[in-house]
Amino acid sequence: MEEVRAKIFNYVRANGPVLPVEIAKSIGSDILFAGAVLAEMVASKKVMISTAKIGGSPVYYTPEQKGKLDMLVPKLGEKPQKAAVMLREKKVLFDDDCEPWLRVALREIKDFAVPLKIKLDGKESIVWKWYMLETKDVEPIIRKAVGLDKPKEESKEVVKPIDNKEEVKPVEENREAVKEREEVKEPVADQGSFYENVIDYLQKKGLRVIKEDTIRKKKEFDFIVEHRSEFGELRYFVKAKDKKKINNSDLDLALHKAKNKNVLFFSKGELTKKADEYIEKDLKGSIVFNSI
Repeated sequence: MEEVRAKIFNYVRANGPVLPVEIAKSIGSDILFAGAVLAEMVASKKVMISTAKIGGSPVYYTPEQKGKLDMLVPKLGEKPQKAAVMLREKKVLFDDDCEPWLRVALREIKDFAVPLKIKLDGKESIVWKWYMLETKDVEPIIRKAVGLDKPKEESKEVVKPIDNKEEVKPVEENREAVKEREEVKEPVADQGSFYENVIDYLQKKGLRVIKEDTIRKKKEFDFIVEHRSEFGELRYFVKAKDKKKINNSDLDLALHKAKNKNVLFFSKGELTKKADEYIEKDLKGSIVFNSI
């Protein structure tokens, strides 16, 4: 087995980023066996795996090949690709300034968008940096954006990562700078608090949004989400509906739109008694309801 791991590692190091089917061919094996070995190597961090895919498959690469992941940007969906290009050009994006679609897309493109926490006027916010930008180079960009690049009293450092290994400390921003940046900020589409609650809930559950549709502004949304499990990537249809009582018709419509995918139904309201019985007797395993 050690010999197989060595062959795979040498192949990835010489050719990465590469698809699993190419790795399987390089060792004269099938993709299932190669995938099992690769999973071990990813766990030990000898090789890395992308979130973005080519034809439904991720690519594998060594840590020093990280810069080559840029090749995956054209393979992304429309909105994630647009978000990646925007972040690559601007290098840093303020989460609070992003439209809802962009906030969702940035959370999807984990290969390219790195979240960092900053402290502005005592309030924690998130900024996104292009994955190849060093964290130490983010600070001057943020200072310039919020008006802190002019000579003044000694100030604290700027940013810190949310869930990556780089370490940077937070900074405070004066109220005048915050006010100035808020005044020039372009208005963003307001999808409402229900939408934000749904997005937060999906993120906490580790569900990655790959498609979303607004059915009724601020009230009803459809999503296709993906969950990475030990058995591979699983997709679900999500119906989010801000309604006091969810009935049988709401459930049937969601199942129809799901097109054979399992359904997650989120609402601020609750099921009617008949809808609750309907799920328990006829839809168990096909639909899960959660009040959020």
